[in-house]
Amino acid sequence: MSTGLHPEGTFIATPKYYEAGESSKQGTEYIAVTFAIEETGQQLMAYLYLTPNTWKRTAESLRACGWSGTDFADFVKSGAPGFGTAKVKVVVEHEEYQEKVRAKIKWVNRISTPAKSGFGSSFKENLATLDAPPAPAVPIDEILKDQGEIPF
Repeated sequence: MSTGLHPEGTFIATPKYYEAGESSKQGTEYIAVTFAIEETGQQLMAYLYLTPNTWKRTAESLRACGWSGTDFADFVKSGAPGFGTAKVKVVVEHEEYQEKVRAKIKWVNRISTPAKSGFGSSFKENLATLDAPPAPAVPIDEILKDQGEIPF
């Protein structure tokens, strides 16, 4: 396991632990998630904040980690159902803070899974409609006659 500065990039990671808290300066609520990065063996923490502008992205990140709850308070009281059951992709960037460069998790995303039926399978029916002959045209008076209305 490397102990130096974690490289920048996108990595597969497993959520391991979480801690709910409030920032010391403004009292902003957050959920800090510790991730084990598969490629490097290092652990990095992501701070997911709960503000009117960030709560949705925080929820998406926690859902990606497997959380199935309906209340952020789960992370404070009874435990977060499903948390840690899914691997994720994390985007690591370097930032300077108090004159030191550190690795920071910028984004937490779901791992996309390919279609189980094979490449392009979800468009198979669409392709079939391109090759099908067009339906024959039906005169309007036939359509209206079937509906009990005669146009004249």
